[in-house]
Amino acid sequence: MTRNLIIVEGASFLQIKKSKFSAFSLIVNSQNDFKKQLDIKKKEYKNATHYCFAYRIQPENGVLLEKMSDDGEPHGTAGKPILSLLEKNSIANGAIVVVRYFGGVKLGRKGLLTAYLNSAVKALKDSKMEIYVAKEIVEMKVSYSAFKLLEIEMKKFSIKMLKSEFEEDIHIKFEIKFDEKEKFLEMLSEKNLKNHIKVC
Repeated sequence: MTRNLIIVEGASFLQIKKSKFSAFSLIVNSQNDFKKQLDIKKKEYKNATHYCFAYRIQPENGVLLEKMSDDGEPHGTAGKPILSLLEKNSIANGAIVVVRYFGGVKLGRKGLLTAYLNSAVKALKDSKMEIYVAKEIVEMKVSYSAFKLLEIEMKKFSIKMLKSEFEEDIHIKFEIKFDEKEKFLEMLSEKNLKNHIKVC
């Protein structure tokens, strides 16, 4: 099943019958990460009437976690439409927070639902997304004589180097697409690099 990641966060600002709605899409990797970002929004937008949100978090090979909040708005008028939008767009590891300043005019259930949904839609449209690709982190010890050739082969697979430590051997950590790991290791054998490399 296709999943999408937010890679550039977006924002939107609407005013409806004197109420102001500020919506933000967020990149989140854990519940604690979301809580910290929500706290930042609450400090930035002090004295707002509501901080409504929804998020979907799915760690690598983990269970999908979803949560929403109406934050005092009538049940189902804020968190639910935001979460439905995230689900419709197959968002993984993303959230949308909509901050409302009440303007003194009640919008009614339908008006609230429309306002929160439209705010969230605009924030998501302002974001940049990419299709999620499962990745795996691999650690290796590589001999100095094989390191340059290994770097050349890694570029062919668009592998992202995370760490390299130069000791007796070179200890490297890198990120590779999950479905390309075996192919990459087979290639190392074909290039006669296997004897110069030890997977940790």
